[in-house]
Amino acid sequence: MNGFGRSVLREAWLSIGAARWFSLVSAALTFVLGALLLALVGQAHVQNTLVGDGFSAPERRTVTVSAQDGVPVLAWGDCTSLTSLREVEACWVSGPAFEVRNPRLGLGTVSAREVVARWDELPMELLEGRLPDRPGEAIVDQASARVLGLDPTGGSTVDGLQREWAVVGTFRATQPQSPLGVLARADQSNRGNPHSLSLIAHTVVGVDLATQQALALIAPPTPDAVRVSRADGLSALAGELTSGVTEGGFVVVFSVFAATWVVTAMMCLLMVRTRGTEFGRRRALGASRGWILALVLVQGALVTLPAALAGALAGVLWNQLSHHTTTPVTLVVWLVAWQVLGAATAQLPPALAASLKDPVRVLRSP
Repeated sequence: MNGFGRSVLREAWLSIGAARWFSLVSAALTFVLGALLLALVGQAHVQNTLVGDGFSAPERRTVTVSAQDGVPVLAWGDCTSLTSLREVEACWVSGPAFEVRNPRLGLGTVSAREVVARWDELPMELLEGRLPDRPGEAIVDQASARVLGLDPTGGSTVDGLQREWAVVGTFRATQPQSPLGVLARADQSNRGNPHSLSLIAHTVVGVDLATQQALALIAPPTPDAVRVSRADGLSALAGELTSGVTEGGFVVVFSVFAATWVVTAMMCLLMVRTRGTEFGRRRALGASRGWILALVLVQGALVTLPAALAGALAGVLWNQLSHHTTTPVTLVVWLVAWQVLGAATAQLPPALAASLKDPVRVLRSP
């Protein structure tokens, strides 16, 4: 650092002590601004996340294609082709529903279906036992297990044709479109026509493409041969809501930043006016306009930078404690940099005014 820089830094530090009220108020304002900006950004992030999670929930991404009037348009192997597509997260083919009962207790009956799927990808949580790995095995949801009188150790079910399935597990559905009842692993040697095909897209945006790909694979002879059940318009609505939340958060952050910029400029201008005589005398003693300008800006930076860092730290802690979100380091760096830059631009007009003080007029004034 040359002599110019050292002298400016030394005098700026001394000026901070000489103008304690200005330094303290500026530091407090910068601290509050930093904490508030990080908190607002954190809140906007949480709102965006909530909107995104709400619209990207699995039930919003599930599409079911059902055969109508017994038309054999679906095939048991359709999911094999669909799951190889990047837009499809999970897929299962279900046969027609039929009734089963517990042959040992003879209690009520429940609905059952034969299913072809990658069982570990189905929207369900296995509570007891295991998934079926061979024909003749099935799993049952909790409510159906109570109706059948099955305990967690398992049991068996039979249908009206005396076909029997060993129940090897109990599950809980994780979304409204999850298959329920008794889900039996389909027997490849004795299958009827499938009744429905369900798939879960990876994203809400991918629902349309996944639906088109499924219909192209199924190739129904007429549009009335199948019925497609899905949540329509979610992709556009989710994008609009997320965009609205982001824009609203940006307006609030910008408004807070602009208001603070104006207050900082006014405070700096007040400081320059109260120290007008001092700046004039410094000019009379040989200080250049550049030196006066640098003095005001460096003094502001020495106050703003540590206060902005402390405020950012407070905002990061607030987001972690209140929203359980981790603020990216790059975001903290950008906000601190913008605060310091904003304070510098707010102090620039008053600093120019101080550097343009006429030393002769100042010395003549009482």
